[in-house]
Amino acid sequence: MREGYRLNQTMLHTNETLHLAMIYSAKEVHDFRFIEEKLILGLKRLSEKLSPTSAS
Repeated sequence: MREGYRLNQTMLHTNETLHLAMIYSAKEVHDFRFIEEKLILGLKRLSEKLSPTSAS
C-alpha cells in the first residue's frame, strides 16, 4: 500500500497539509495491482471532495 501511495500521491493537488491513514482490512491477501487500483479510486474521490469547485 505504501508503494501504491508513493507512486500516485500527485493525484492530490492541494496546498494544505493532509494527514492520511490507510488500513488494509481484507481477510485475503491481494496483489499489488488490485490494491493500487483501489488506492487510486480512493485518492480520486478524496481529490474531488477537496477541490474548491466541489458543490459539497
